Amino acid sequence: MKTINEKLVQFADSKGLSQYKFCKETGLSDGALRGSRSIGVESLAKIKEKYPDLNLDWIMFDKGPMLLSDAELLKEPSAFYQRNLTIDEVVDNRIDSKLDALREVMAAYIRQDIIEEIENAKKEIKKNKK
Repeated sequence: MKTINEKLVQFADSKGLSQYKFCKETGLSDGALRGSRSIGVESLAKIKEKYPDLNLDWIMFDKGPMLLSDAELLKEPSAFYQRNLTIDEVVDNRIDSKLDALREVMAAYIRQDIIEEIENAKKEIKKNKK
């Protein structure tokens, strides 16, 4: 089981952030994620305020996915309204979550396409050798 700090590093990576940038954006001290001390409740509250899609049940109890779905976020109105998110920010959040899913589908499709191209090339080479 990963530590809270390790999970936060994983979350930052998923957002494309370095540990330094993640700490800066959330108000954590530099290197807070590298220390042996676990992040405290106050720090987790700051992180949750900045990243409402982070699932604290995943962070603390290993329950559920790392990111909350849009539906789950809407169950927590404070996630949107207390942060005063603009519609553009909400749209960006949804685009990001949809792009992740699309990226997985496209990667599988492209892998299969490349495999087929390789197989066709092998057949063509064999045919030309005859």
